[in-house]
Amino acid sequence: MHVQGLYVYPIKSLRPIVLDSTAIHVIGPLHDRVFLLQHELPPTEFGGSPSYRNMHITSYPQLCLFFQEFLVSSPELLVRHIPPSPGKCRELVIPLSPETAGLVQREIVMHKSECLGYDMGDSYATFFTACLGVTTRLVYLGSSRRPVLGNIAPDASVASRPSKAEISFADCAPLLIATQTSLNALSERIPGDEEMDITKLRPNIVLAADEDGELEPWEEDYWGMIEIAGHPVMMTANCLRCKSINIDYATGDPVAPSRQPLKMLMRDRRVDTGMRYSPVFGRYGFLPDMDEKGMVVSVGDKVIVSKRNKERTIFCEYRLPAATMNNGLMKVI
Repeated sequence: MHVQGLYVYPIKSLRPIVLDSTAIHVIGPLHDRVFLLQHELPPTEFGGSPSYRNMHITSYPQLCLFFQEFLVSSPELLVRHIPPSPGKCRELVIPLSPETAGLVQREIVMHKSECLGYDMGDSYATFFTACLGVTTRLVYLGSSRRPVLGNIAPDASVASRPSKAEISFADCAPLLIATQTSLNALSERIPGDEEMDITKLRPNIVLAADEDGELEPWEEDYWGMIEIAGHPVMMTANCLRCKSINIDYATGDPVAPSRQPLKMLMRDRRVDTGMRYSPVFGRYGFLPDMDEKGMVVSVGDKVIVSKRNKERTIFCEYRLPAATMNNGLMKVI
């Protein structure tokens, strides 16, 4: 088995950047999900500060119309917005490691996991607001980290206690790993000849069988550990899927009901007893023993499965007291 594809998503929920090689650190691939877009909501009629809602592609499908690429000449990110119908294409250049002095810090809560983020300011906000048609702010993670909640992290003992593992603005783990074999199995379920777009499933690493090897669909459900070019990656939980994979990336609208991948997975892929109504595709990975230098992973690197579980893992969500939950709305601190 070998690495077939590598993907990073500097701004969460936008189109990925396809790479031949990337450095991977304990919190994930270099520059992966270090920026986040937030929808700024006006103060209530009783006054107060604005509130901010994290923008995930599930609720803001038009985010798929933004393309990202690293500039070769400088450590910057180019973001390009291409509307589905003839219209104005817009571009923005963002420093990958911006200076944070003087930027407003804001508490960010994502999937009940908290960190601090830096608001990048009005010049960046104006670009995304013009493209999206809603008041939008761009937030940079900086040196802050989010704790991994639930039982997903390698050192998690119970779901009511945070682990020591940390991540960026990625949903649950530093790495999401998928296989080409399982993608083929999903594509075969969708009417027509069009192959399922792997980027809708948001993996960081896609694995494929070698010419003289075999890889069964969904066998990754049982992987406990893999080694990529000799580096161990602990596989701790299966990835539960939502309606975000039903988005037509050409238009930003849902695909026709008869071709929705989520429905195809719902037939027999609701295999995680911890989340019975969500189908599984892909598996989360951690690098608990990784040093500060990290590792470099390249397309073509050899991958072996060094541990297999007898049973599927069970996703267990981190529970917060009801009084502390805020439905994803954040205020300036």
